[in-house]
Amino acid sequence: MKPITIKRFGNWAQARRATSTLDKSIKRAIRSAEEKIARRLIKIVKGHILSQDLPWVPLSPTTKNRKGHDNVYLDSRFYINSIKFWQKNYVIHIGIPRGVMDADGEVELWKIATWMEKGLPSRNIPARPLWGPSIKELGGGPQGMANLVKESINRKLRREGWDITQF
Repeated sequence: MKPITIKRFGNWAQARRATSTLDKSIKRAIRSAEEKIARRLIKIVKGHILSQDLPWVPLSPTTKNRKGHDNVYLDSRFYINSIKFWQKNYVIHIGIPRGVMDADGEVELWKIATWMEKGLPSRNIPARPLWGPSIKELGGGPQGMANLVKESINRKLRREGWDITQF
C-alpha cells in the first residue's frame, strides 16, 4: 500500500488573516443589521402615528374635548419624540426607555405605550395596537425578523469581500 501524502496549496497566510477577522466582521454585520431593522421599525411606527392610518378605536368624546383633537398617540408629540432604540447588555431595544415620563411627569411613557397597545379596561382605555401591526408590517414575528437579520448580514459581509454562499 502506498503512503498518503498531504500537501498544502493555496495562500495559507491570506486564509489565516481572513478567518481571524471573520468574527469581527460577523459582529459588525449583526450590529449593523439590528440597527437597520430598529430604524426601519421606528420609521414605520412614527409613520402610523403621524398618518393615523391604523384602525384604532376613536377617542371618546370626553377625551377628544379634553385634548382638543381626535388624534391617537399625539397628545404633545412627547410620545413620538421619545421612541428610540438603544443597546443594553448586547441587546438592541426598540421603544420608549424606562424612566422617560409623560409630559406631566406623572407616568412612565412605556406604561402608557403598553396600555395603548393592549388596552386597560380598569381605566376604560381600549386597545389601540401600534407596535404589533408595525412589527408585522416590517416582517412579522421572530422568523420574519431572523430573515431580515440574515439578509442584512449577508449584504454587509459581501460588501466586506466575503463569499457568502451557504449562510
